[in-house]
Amino acid sequence: MDKKFLLTIILLSGLALRIILSPYFTHHYDVNTFKYWANQLTVIGFEDYFSKISWNDYLPFYLYILFAIEKIQQTFHFSSDLIYKMPGILADILSGIIIYLLASKLSTKKRLLLVSLYIFNPAIFANSAMWGQVDGLGAFLMLLSLYLYTKQKIIFLSVVLAMVTLFKPLYLLAIPLFAVAQLRRDFKKLFILVPVTFLSAILIAAPFTADFVSSPLLIYERYTTSLGQYHYASVNAFNFWTMVGQNWKSDEVYFGGLTYHTWGLLIFIVIFGLANLNLLIKKYSEKSSQFLLPFSLAITYLAIYTFATRVHERHMLTALPFFLLLIYDHPFFLSGYIFLSGIYLINLYFGIQYLFLNGVFIFDDLTTKLYSSSPVIVSIILLGILVYMLIKNVKPYLLKK
Repeated sequence: MDKKFLLTIILLSGLALRIILSPYFTHHYDVNTFKYWANQLTVIGFEDYFSKISWNDYLPFYLYILFAIEKIQQTFHFSSDLIYKMPGILADILSGIIIYLLASKLSTKKRLLLVSLYIFNPAIFANSAMWGQVDGLGAFLMLLSLYLYTKQKIIFLSVVLAMVTLFKPLYLLAIPLFAVAQLRRDFKKLFILVPVTFLSAILIAAPFTADFVSSPLLIYERYTTSLGQYHYASVNAFNFWTMVGQNWKSDEVYFGGLTYHTWGLLIFIVIFGLANLNLLIKKYSEKSSQFLLPFSLAITYLAIYTFATRVHERHMLTALPFFLLLIYDHPFFLSGYIFLSGIYLINLYFGIQYLFLNGVFIFDDLTTKLYSSSPVIVSIILLGILVYMLIKNVKPYLLKK
């Protein structure tokens, strides 16, 4: 049977499944917040939006999508939760296409299996189709960035990196990783990548300011606002801080002379620094590149979820597609993908029930801590692999041997 036909069947089935499930387990607070932001954008306009709206902790990029949704609703005179879920749903489907393209060196059977493992993963569609969040959009933009990097489409890569870094602060971490990878591959193109990314970000933010030169200040203000919203060690995330009993506890508590927030950043910075160092010292080859950058993205986004404070239950999703891309490099990554997907799904259920039950936890303290230990264990194993590659100077594709 034709491979394009099979891929289309998988993608359309995934789309239909998401639409069927969309009425269930909606996080009404999040969806209604999107509705409010979209409506206010059409009322206030772009230039004065952030100064006049009562509350908004997002960066500019996603507001363009909300604006488009609101205009569609106004034009066709209808209102639906589903249309606010469609950006996340469509991002899942598009991610399946990018995964298929990234796996071009594999057989058709293996490529379709990868797509299926993503499209039909309950952890993925529970976030977009049911909860109503858009973490899948961030994952799609990251996958697209990886694909554009592999094809060395530097201009397009720069624009997509600007888009994703003005989506959520979490994705700013991608720029150093891609910059270091590009340095090792073809450093001359860095002189395109860096300025075009910066200029694209300025242009995306510009409509929200009175003049073009104010864009950098707006971006800085949006980042500080977004990062300063939740001064908690964990916001229902099954991570290190919940494992040690600090869910919904202040991250400004001191331990050993430093706050929890500082400890979390330090741990993450060490792991992130080692990931960048590993990219920097490994000689570029097409074969090693297929492992190194996805691995670096996987450990980065799992580590920020696991050890940083102020993290929500939804934020681990970005790590999952990069685990998936590595399942044929070593059996650990398939186990990690399945295991983390299960923990993530339970975490989403934990978070949505916290809303439905008005702040009541559905698990006892011990059960919550046990679930929360899972990403910690996987992060430690990943860190061990990273350190092993650094110390032994092992070529990534020889790990499985």
